[in-house]
Amino acid sequence: MTNLFTLLLFIVFGFAQNNEPQIKIKVSGIASSKANLIVELYDNEDDFLEKPAFKKTFSVQGNNATIKLNDIPAGKYAVGVIHDENKNGKLDTYIFGIPKEPVGISNHEKLRGKPDFQKALVEINKDNNPTITIRLN
Repeated sequence: MTNLFTLLLFIVFGFAQNNEPQIKIKVSGIASSKANLIVELYDNEDDFLEKPAFKKTFSVQGNNATIKLNDIPAGKYAVGVIHDENKNGKLDTYIFGIPKEPVGISNHEKLRGKPDFQKALVEINKDNNPTITIRLN
């Protein structure tokens, strides 16, 4: 009876595990919790910072946030985070596209000019579920 119970637990918990790719994003440097975070994933250089392959908005609860994205198709992505201070669902910019709101890109500590797509890439697959840190600038 004990062996049957152990087998059933193994089967239930084995099927409950998520084998789909996922990424955990730790965001720091959030100036206001009265804003949203917009997370964007870019899968090719031509669309980088223009047309994300994935976009999702999250509410902010403090100066740091941890966001977990599940069921992301396996691949390489550049990850961008926007601190949407006025909650209009987009990055507000000055002339020449300079951001008015804090932003961060994967693998870029500080942004000076347009970030490098190749440097920003993070691989996500069922065997590699990375945790990355993005500091808003």
